[in-house]
Amino acid sequence: MSTLPSPPAHVVFWLLVTVVSVRPATPDAGASSVEKPGREAQVDELFDTLVPHLQVQFTPAALNALRTRPRDYTQVTIREETMIHSDVDAKLKGGVGSWREVDGRLGFTLKSDKFQTAERFHGLAKMHLNNDVQDSTLLKEILGGAIFRAAGLPAARATHVRLKLNEDDAFACVLKESSDLR
Repeated sequence: MSTLPSPPAHVVFWLLVTVVSVRPATPDAGASSVEKPGREAQVDELFDTLVPHLQVQFTPAALNALRTRPRDYTQVTIREETMIHSDVDAKLKGGVGSWREVDGRLGFTLKSDKFQTAERFHGLAKMHLNNDVQDSTLLKEILGGAIFRAAGLPAARATHVRLKLNEDDAFACVLKESSDLR
């Protein structure tokens, strides 16, 4: 079986720029987030922020719970600038190649209403913080979603985030809204 050679990087880049910038007109094109209903405006604000800065704080008990049962939710606190979101639930995520233990570069799922009806995080009940260790550009999810949305197809939104876990050094990762509608 023969494989086709990959196109040069500059060709891929300009193709993506062209596809993303030439969007079909939509009924809400040009509408500001102020005109949209409450929850949608909150979600738009999060994904329109240049690079949100988040700090996820794990208690020692939460870290131990993730070490022993990484796929079970445990409670964390999210801080962003002047806002604090408590009682957010987190579990580790990832598959072959992207899975990292608690002391590595984590990828995790966050739910703001897993065990109770808590306030949603910018209108989102569930989101993912992806470590993207298999994509050093941190662009594949963001550009992929933008291309599908530009073509008029549904796709989860994603954005870069500057993430700090407890007091560790901050690193870049991708925040992605969940496609799980539950």
